[in-house]
Amino acid sequence: MNMKNEIFSDQNIRKGINLAIDKVAILETVLNGEGVIANSPVAKGVKGHNSQLKNLDYNKEAASELLKNLKGNTLTLATMSSSIDVQTAEIIAAYLKDVGVDVLITILEPSVYWLKTNSGEFDMFIGSWGSVTGDSDYALYPTHHSSAFGAPGNRTFFNDKKVDELLEEARETLDKNKREKLFEEVQEIIVNNNSEVMLFYRDLNGAINKKIKGFEMYPIPIHDYSLGSIN
Repeated sequence: MNMKNEIFSDQNIRKGINLAIDKVAILETVLNGEGVIANSPVAKGVKGHNSQLKNLDYNKEAASELLKNLKGNTLTLATMSSSIDVQTAEIIAAYLKDVGVDVLITILEPSVYWLKTNSGEFDMFIGSWGSVTGDSDYALYPTHHSSAFGAPGNRTFFNDKKVDELLEEARETLDKNKREKLFEEVQEIIVNNNSEVMLFYRDLNGAINKKIKGFEMYPIPIHDYSLGSIN
């Protein structure tokens, strides 16, 4: 959600949108169940992931009540043109329509998508982020620190002083356990804020030919192919 939009300053609206969307149904429909429901902006397997957090379950009745002041309004939703993103956007629009909120979907090519979401042109957008370092700093600082609005990564324009302080402290902390606790606290604040509808962590399937030796698949698909050889 674009937090520059006055509509989303209401915590009930943000929570209502989260409750209105059946994440399990999206996972099963869009990815054929090949993934798990997200519980945090930091994916499982990334250092500092908070496994104690819980996503909001689908609840149409509760969502309808929380969104009663939004009924009759139309929200804009931007997505890139990949089939997964477009299908996800269409399902989200249908769920929100079911509780009285219309959604206008705009499908964009990547370059235009980045340009327009960087400037906060839409109310909502379909997006994703991966931590190529395997550390929570890369998953959280660019996407949630107030100094990173727009192109650096914070396209929701999320702004929380406590989150800024915790992320900055984590960058100055050498103790690994303390850093992870700081990141866990950041995630808790973000999840409780309901400024994002966290959908799923997608499974990325891969295979290695038996003839290839010395090559190991990295959890994030950025591999050093020079390490492998064909026998």
